[in-house]
Amino acid sequence: MKVSFGNYKAINSQRTFYSVLGAKNISLLACYYEKVSIGEYIVPVKMFTKKDGNQYLETYWDDENHGLRVIGNYICDLFRQDLLSVRLVKDHVEMFEWAHYRQPSIEQITVAKWISDEDFKYIALNSNSKLFMVENVLSKNFRIENFNRRADAIALLNCHWMTVENIMSLNSCRIQLRDKRFTCKEMNTILKHWVNGGSSRLNHLRLYLDEANEEKCLEGLKEYLITGRPGERHFTA
Repeated sequence: MKVSFGNYKAINSQRTFYSVLGAKNISLLACYYEKVSIGEYIVPVKMFTKKDGNQYLETYWDDENHGLRVIGNYICDLFRQDLLSVRLVKDHVEMFEWAHYRQPSIEQITVAKWISDEDFKYIALNSNSKLFMVENVLSKNFRIENFNRRADAIALLNCHWMTVENIMSLNSCRIQLRDKRFTCKEMNTILKHWVNGGSSRLNHLRLYLDEANEEKCLEGLKEYLITGRPGERHFTA
């Protein structure tokens, strides 16, 4: 678990972050490490060098989640900056609630690694981040209703559970879905929903189809076509 800094642009742009502090559960060797003061705590630390040559300070705690919260609060208070992005990889709900208790909103929430269906649903329905990204795999039977959350961008991997109704209920400018294929009929339903005023904020939708059939996708929509060339179509809503 690490606290990092770096530049930030958009959901599909390259972002470079540099770790400055990490938190790990205390080890037997930690008693030989130098100790530093972080807030009201005195903890063992060791400089860690990554494969790319960059270094960061690893701190050791009886509870690494507690340690991450301490150094997160310490860095944010020191530089008078809020958290920009939180990547949840362990004890997801506990760390999610800490982040949202600390500040009213977070620019980006990323849910990764293994998480239970119930915990993911709680985070998905309660997060108010502008960017919501999901990288974890949920159970085959997972479903979510009333997934009508508002965001600037939503990117979902392994989203076998996403339905047409889920997509049309989202209030997002950008939606990117991977690892599920939709039918041309489903795509047609989504497009008709959009041209008739649904999902009014949506300006970018990326998903995968089970076949490349333009006629099926655009059935009943030709009157909305403005311009087009092979592989590209522009519509008015």
